[in-house]
Amino acid sequence: MRKYAPPLATALVLAVALDLGTKAWAERSLFRHVPEEVVGEWFRLTLTYNQGIAFGLLATDGPGVIIASGVATLLIALWVVRIFRRGVDPVPAPWALGLLLGGGMSNFIDRIGDGRVTDFLDLGVGAHRWATFNLADVFIVTGAAMLIIWSYRGPTTDEASVHPSTLE
Repeated sequence: MRKYAPPLATALVLAVALDLGTKAWAERSLFRHVPEEVVGEWFRLTLTYNQGIAFGLLATDGPGVIIASGVATLLIALWVVRIFRRGVDPVPAPWALGLLLGGGMSNFIDRIGDGRVTDFLDLGVGAHRWATFNLADVFIVTGAAMLIIWSYRGPTTDEASVHPSTLE
């Protein structure tokens, strides 16, 4: 597990620092619901807040979403520890898991103060917009995509020798 700690920690710290830093910048620099064009209408910066989870789902005034996101982040952290203790040599996994965990932690930290996350990245054309999001969301999706792609790779020679049933 020690050899996986540096890339995992690097990805996690970078994800948290970049996300929280850009959220702080957005709150200081942008006006709520006032789009600032970066690349025409296609990419804008629009400050919004999300009390729910992805796409505003489950938005409530209660602590349920905070508790659920904290539990989800804790479960991901426990899953990370379990994966690395199994001794599998996951080349991209430390980076992917660091991004996934860092994004989750960053959104959780942001949500603790007032029960909502800061979103400001706005993609679309005209009235056809994607849900506004933040860098933590980008890191979570990127980490999950990396893990999915990694899971479809064939076994390496070392893994195949450990698991003879895969040699059929």
